[in-house]
Amino acid sequence: MPLFLLNLQQALRGLRQAPAFAAAAILTLALGIGANTALFSALNSVLLRPLPFPEPHQLVEASETSDPARSGRFSPASFFEQRERSAGVLSLAAYSGTTAELTGWGGPQSL
Repeated sequence: MPLFLLNLQQALRGLRQAPAFAAAAILTLALGIGANTALFSALNSVLLRPLPFPEPHQLVEASETSDPARSGRFSPASFFEQRERSAGVLSLAAYSGTTAELTGWGGPQSL
């Protein structure tokens, strides 16, 4: 019998004799593999995959103020006016992010 099969047989016999250790080892491996998969999936989607635009290097963010606290904020009227006056820009779009506070038994958490 090949040496690999003998080693495998001995390992399985040892795991059968210590079921708590076997369960702990299998659970540790499952958690480690699951955490690694989740981390690298997030890393791939956020940092490694290119943006879904034909020319991502041409994207810019516009702001109507130099104040960092209000950076990127346009009023709706100002946005529509800017869109009409932007002759050198192929397309102009607006987005809005919102924040919320979750309160309950503990302190508030920003969402």
